[in-house]
Amino acid sequence: MKHPVFFLFFALITTSVINAIPRGFLSKRATQFYQCIYNGTDIPPLNVSVLPDPIVSGQDVTFGISGTATTDITEATVRIYLYDGHSFYRNYMGNLCELYKSCPVKKDTKFDFPFTTKPNGLPATYFIEVWISKNGTDFHCATTYNDLSPSKY
Repeated sequence: MKHPVFFLFFALITTSVINAIPRGFLSKRATQFYQCIYNGTDIPPLNVSVLPDPIVSGQDVTFGISGTATTDITEATVRIYLYDGHSFYRNYMGNLCELYKSCPVKKDTKFDFPFTTKPNGLPATYFIEVWISKNGTDFHCATTYNDLSPSKY
């Protein structure tokens, strides 16, 4: 007679614990990118995806970068910054015309291209910024840092 009571007590406790775990805690969330604001100016946004997500240190990661050109872009540099706000900083650069394989990119033209790199020594937490710029002119940007004042290196 003691065993059914013990089993019922155990089942009740187990169900209570399982129901107490937040649903979001068990599900994987994709890395979220936001529009950059730099020196009080909204930089035209990019859509960025990351594969694998989360990024694994020492393994290839592909950033899917897309958007719509807000001006004619004859040439530009694509920069991906990984930083933790303290001592960790990585900068990966590529030529937009080589990555997109079509230049110039005319105003209102949609673009979509991959950028693959292999980051090493990633800290537990870090920010990501993706910029398309040329000689101090910022064409597009996306960031995982969402307090509306991302750092720009």
